[in-house]
Amino acid sequence: MDAAEGAWATGRKDLPVNAPDGPVTRRRAIGLFGGTFDPIHIGHLRIALELQQHLQLDQMRLVPCHLPPHRQSPARSSRDRAAMVRLAVENCPQLTVDERELRRRTPSYTIDTLVELRRELGEQTALCLTLGMDSLVQLDTWHRWRELTDYAHLVVAARPGWQLPATGPVAALVAGRLAAATAIRSQAAGLVVVEQLSLLPISSTDIRRQIVAGSSPQYLLPDPVWRYICEHGLYPGAGATARRSPPLISPAISKESLMSSELNQTIIDALEDVKGKDIVRLDVRELTDVMDTLVIASGTSNRHVKSLASNVVDEAKEKGFRPIGVEGLEAAEWVLVDFGDTVLHVMLPATRTFYELEKLWSMQPSHRAED
Repeated sequence: MDAAEGAWATGRKDLPVNAPDGPVTRRRAIGLFGGTFDPIHIGHLRIALELQQHLQLDQMRLVPCHLPPHRQSPARSSRDRAAMVRLAVENCPQLTVDERELRRRTPSYTIDTLVELRRELGEQTALCLTLGMDSLVQLDTWHRWRELTDYAHLVVAARPGWQLPATGPVAALVAGRLAAATAIRSQAAGLVVVEQLSLLPISSTDIRRQIVAGSSPQYLLPDPVWRYICEHGLYPGAGATARRSPPLISPAISKESLMSSELNQTIIDALEDVKGKDIVRLDVRELTDVMDTLVIASGTSNRHVKSLASNVVDEAKEKGFRPIGVEGLEAAEWVLVDFGDTVLHVMLPATRTFYELEKLWSMQPSHRAED
């Protein structure tokens, strides 16, 4: 599923609409907003939030696509793009992330996603597939495109100058289906709604070009997304651009530093609660731009390693800290929990001895948990 990456603008107000004759049955309505999100930006979020509010959706799902059939594959990995979307919506309860397409090995065909969702959500839930007018006029190039309205409403956002197709197979599909936004709960699928949205002329392509050129895209992206890009060097030039950018928060004691301190203490406490061994915290700010703090702990067995890492994740989530990624949990010989500014390594003693992470980072001061 791949929506146009730029922000869409207002559509025409003189479109004919179908409205339900009687009272509209209240049913659950779910919006779907797809894209490569490489990277996700403020324009994406404004569109998703405005649609959620205008259509009074119970939920708007952002659906990062794996391999878009109609355009070049995204440069960044599915893992990184999913992490950026999660960071972008973490403080917006109206928006959520649906990662099902990233788990596929095949191209991201929208019809496959709709079939899955219909099976999961049942026949009564209204599904609202969001797409731009430019995508609508090319809808007949999509895989099994005639079946889309069997599973969902089409919510179309129109750029200035675009008009609904007047002739051809897409026009035939749209004919008789145009409806007002208030009609989406009258049936579970099959309508076409044209929505008016604010225009934010931002695109992922332009943001990538800015970063490569050494210009900062700050304020075009949510701050956590820009920070993630810089920390992981997702685009060429990101590190250098970040160093030339103004700090995200400038007071002497920043909000981030306070949150980082709270996160680190939460990690230490969670490790101690499950009897973690040889807990060490390393300050690595002078050695790398990727993270500020490295925490290392040992578990006495694979089960203990897994328990330690899982407890840290659970306790951190309770306090509002969500890990960017967790690796190695299944084998549980060495589990890495990535919180961005802080990275935790939980290891078996033999693994820890072999890799000598403390020695690798020994140029900076270390602190035992009791310090």
